[in-house]
Amino acid sequence: MLVRKWGYPFLFFIMIAIVIICSLSNDAEAAAGQAPIKVFVDGVQITFKVQPRAVKGTTFVELSPLAEALQIKTDEQKGASLVPLRTTSEGAGALVAWDRVNAEINVFTQQMLETLGVTKEKATRIIHEYLGQARNGLQKLNGMYYNMRVDLSGYECGGTCWDFYTFLPDQKIVIGEPDEGGMETIDCAKQTCYSYEIEDGGMKVSNGSKYTVRFSQQGDLVVNDEVLTRVKPIDGVLKLNGKYVNRGYVGLDKQETASSAWEEWLTFYLDGRFQSEYLLLSNKKSTVKKNQGTYRIKGNTISFQYSDGKEKRFLFFVHDGEDGKPNREDVQIGRRNFYVDKE
Repeated sequence: MLVRKWGYPFLFFIMIAIVIICSLSNDAEAAAGQAPIKVFVDGVQITFKVQPRAVKGTTFVELSPLAEALQIKTDEQKGASLVPLRTTSEGAGALVAWDRVNAEINVFTQQMLETLGVTKEKATRIIHEYLGQARNGLQKLNGMYYNMRVDLSGYECGGTCWDFYTFLPDQKIVIGEPDEGGMETIDCAKQTCYSYEIEDGGMKVSNGSKYTVRFSQQGDLVVNDEVLTRVKPIDGVLKLNGKYVNRGYVGLDKQETASSAWEEWLTFYLDGRFQSEYLLLSNKKSTVKKNQGTYRIKGNTISFQYSDGKEKRFLFFVHDGEDGKPNREDVQIGRRNFYVDKE
């Protein structure tokens, strides 16, 4: 599991923000397959030997680590006992907030509230407002998101895997690359769209899959602890000019006889023509394939019309450069990343 930057939870920064600008609480419920419950006291995550357990809407935790964080004395013989977190914390004068979106329980001691200069009433009101906005944000997801994963062996994706999640209206989702191009081509009557629901830091999909889901401190969507990037829509028609390459491999980590590597080159011209060259290198043989035709980029879809009359359509978008602006020398075509190799 990834540890959040600085180790602080969302709500701790919300409380700090209250002070800077001068100015929940339902008991936790967790189901199997959803995100494990994390507990923070005054912004510091508490480590338990036994993971927190949710029983009929009440979360039970080990007494000793919680008592130490709350600075209350306990009977050493009963330190390993499981106690209801909310009852124990509120009994010590603390404020307890359940962050359903991120599956976190945040405890603010009276000392921390006094340091921040806020009352329990004001803190509770601000927290309710924040959690409501965060929950609504996850319930109203819209658009296509992607993530890149490294495939060291090459057997899954040829060295680099691209995961796509497209959130549609009415709680529908397409997992993977759309069949006919960009998000604008999706028709749930023609391709598989699943329904989904988000609750308690987890997303349940109608195909039986389960994912953890939350927002990062920077506001990015995070699925299964992988930060996703939103696909930026392309307005109108786009033309490319230059020579792009995609490289991949299979089995190179084990020096197997079946190992191979490839390069696929695409040369685009401003007049709408393209040329392609595919080079496969393996322990058994080498293969070179060439093709040509015309291309058209409209929205987030690229269409290739080959010289033999065949047509193929793929998802298309432009990756951002280091300056945060779209870099036309780094593009995505389906599950393949093509870039201008200047070396």
